[in-house]
Amino acid sequence: GLAGAFGRSRIQRVNFSSHFSGVGNGELDFRAGATDVDAGRGSTDPTEYGNAARMRYIGARFAQVNWNTSLDADTDITLMASHTEMANRDRFPYLNPSPYYGISINFSADEYTDILGLQWTRRLTPTLRVVSGKEHQSELNVSPSGFDAREKVGVNFSRLFGNAEWVAHPSVILNAGAMFEHNNISGDSVSPRLMVNWHASDNQVVRAGVSTA
Repeated sequence: GLAGAFGRSRIQRVNFSSHFSGVGNGELDFRAGATDVDAGRGSTDPTEYGNAARMRYIGARFAQVNWNTSLDADTDITLMASHTEMANRDRFPYLNPSPYYGISINFSADEYTDILGLQWTRRLTPTLRVVSGKEHQSELNVSPSGFDAREKVGVNFSRLFGNAEWVAHPSVILNAGAMFEHNNISGDSVSPRLMVNWHASDNQVVRAGVSTA
């Protein structure tokens, strides 16, 4: 816990990772994990009616699968899928001696995120390689106090991205790329970037760039 804070904290965490070779002429990585946090929150001061002492729970769960394969010596493909869940449980009674005494104040919320992506990497020449891909992300949130709605609030993202790396000189590498994104709330956007890396010596690299998003 923290000095001066109510209650104590307890954190439980588990993580798992596994790698498989020879899966569909490729390699498969699987990761999963969970975290549970119970922590004291609020105050024992009886005058802080809207911040009663209580235990707050925060939980997270995730699973991710990556599959990589090589089409030839210069071309790789990666498929990725992941699912994440976040849970927040924070509920306590309102203790103001008024007609509202005892009503429940509820800051609880749940969040669910699913991502599916495809990435293609290609070495075009000894000094030029490119990577491009597409990703779809879906987010659902349930938070009556945050969104003033009992139903799920969702947003969907679709992304296209590309990046090129050019070794212009043995000591100079240029990276140029952009991401196009569409979501059902704010519409379309484009985020370009340009980066230059100068290997000034074996132990020093200077990097400069510009980007917008």
